[in-house]
Amino acid sequence: LEFRRVLFRSMAKGVSFHLPDTTYVEASVDADADADIGAGCRLAGKTKIGKGAVIGAGSVLQDTTVLPGERVAPLSVRVGY
Repeated sequence: LEFRRVLFRSMAKGVSFHLPDTTYVEASVDADADADIGAGCRLAGKTKIGKGAVIGAGSVLQDTTVLPGERVAPLSVRVGY
């Protein structure tokens, strides 16, 4: 499955995933090192996650930018933001 390859590629770059089996990441998503992704997230489209950002569990991000060091609350939905 493609999203599993994306997860492993991201982890090799230094991105942390809590319960990676519960997280969906599209190939178009770019996450920098030290980003921390909570369990059950869905990351899609042209989403960019900056270095050291923290994405709360259950969040849905699509076509959005998360700034370096930014914290996204659990269960957040950001589309085209």
